[in-house]
Amino acid sequence: MVTTATAADPADADDLVALVADDMDAARAADVVVILPEAEDFPEPVYAVLFGVPVVTLADVPAYLRRLAVA
Repeated sequence: MVTTATAADPADADDLVALVADDMDAARAADVVVILPEAEDFPEPVYAVLFGVPVVTLADVPAYLRRLAVA
C-alpha cells in the first residue's frame, strides 16, 4: 500500500481526530515508511516508530531494499 499524508484541512476537532487516526492506521499497516526530503518532522514517521515500523529516507531506499534482499 502506498499512501501520503493528508492535505485535508480539518473543519473541527472531530475531523482532526479522524484524520490523525487515519494517518496512524496507515503507519501501523505499513511495512516501511519512506520520508521525502524535508518531511522528517511530519507526524507519520513518529507514528511509524511508535508501531515499530522502519522509517527510511527516500535517498536510503536502495540500500534498505538491498538489505532486505540479503536477509
